[in-house]
Amino acid sequence: MGSGEVPDEYDFSFYNKQGERKYGHTFVKLLKEHNLIICSFVDVTEKKETEILVEKQREELRLQIIKLNKELAFQAIQFSNFNSAIASFVVELQKLRKQAQKERLSVLIGIENLLAGVEQQQRSFSWINLKDRFLESHPEFMPVLLDMHPNLTPAEIKLCTLLHLNLDTNEIAAITSQTYDSARTARTRLRKKLGLKTEDNLVAYLMQF
Repeated sequence: MGSGEVPDEYDFSFYNKQGERKYGHTFVKLLKEHNLIICSFVDVTEKKETEILVEKQREELRLQIIKLNKELAFQAIQFSNFNSAIASFVVELQKLRKQAQKERLSVLIGIENLLAGVEQQQRSFSWINLKDRFLESHPEFMPVLLDMHPNLTPAEIKLCTLLHLNLDTNEIAAITSQTYDSARTARTRLRKKLGLKTEDNLVAYLMQF
């Protein structure tokens, strides 16, 4: 069809008496030599509705794909973060495994068991029971000690009792759950509180009660 010529095919829509939208295709042909116009009409409503439905489904599918891609991107980020966390855990576990291999895990377990046993023994050891048994065999010790030194604290009385048993500083530290230095400091403070001179023997002084 040249420039300025009228098209000979038309697609259009219209509404019938029932208010339904219909689609049609018209073909127009001018026969100049016969001075005739040929016009044809084809109802393409079904075809057009199918095309509209397909286009609508195509658009819905496109939107679903966009939504799915967003969800996949979000899941990919989560999966990446999860993998990064797992990788970090693996690295830390590998470090711990190497450390355990170097330090011999079985030995560490044995030490932990021994420590647990020691703690159990410490819990079963009762200072009250020891003090009661000590007083049964030395009933005069506590009254005399407190008569001469009424300002002693319970901890100092306990230390005096242990020294009376002729225990050394290491043994006292173990029984009282102290360090060696703390137990030694406690002995020094006790000497001063008892008014002993440097040359006086602390243990000998307490054992005379």
